[in-house]
Amino acid sequence: MPDRATSERLIDYYNDQVAELTRQLADGEIEVGTWQITMRQLLRDAFADQLRAGAAPERPDSSDYLILGPLLRSQYEYLEGFARDIAAGYMTFDQITARARLYVGASREAYWLYVTRGVKLPAYPGAGSSECLGNCGCEWVEEADGWHWVRGKDDSCPTCIEREIIWAPYSP
Repeated sequence: MPDRATSERLIDYYNDQVAELTRQLADGEIEVGTWQITMRQLLRDAFADQLRAGAAPERPDSSDYLILGPLLRSQYEYLEGFARDIAAGYMTFDQITARARLYVGASREAYWLYVTRGVKLPAYPGAGSSECLGNCGCEWVEEADGWHWVRGKDDSCPTCIEREIIWAPYSP
């Protein structure tokens, strides 16, 4: 059984790491380039840890990690622009922390891709395909009649509310 509680604890852990990294940037302990490289490492680790949480209690095999390549490549491209914005002075450190946490939230997609393995679903929590960018706590639940998109919070964005209605159930 996948470990959703561990998945959410991982989000909290990596958000703390992002906050500390941004504090170091704000205090002048590191430069933007170091911040960006370290963010890449944190994202790689967060996505891999989410994959392992999705596989729990088993361990994913080496081929399972191949799904991470395209996910990370996309995040790294966004991170490049983010680092340019930071270097240009367009953001406060609170804004940097908040935006960096969105990247951590995107790691949920690795969890859900593993949990729903082999099933072609129209969207995955964490994938960034809604206004909340997947930071809403939504999930897929498999029931006898198909897959259901279930909202995780009462303050869900309009897209997640719509998904809960139209993908109840969803049959691939």
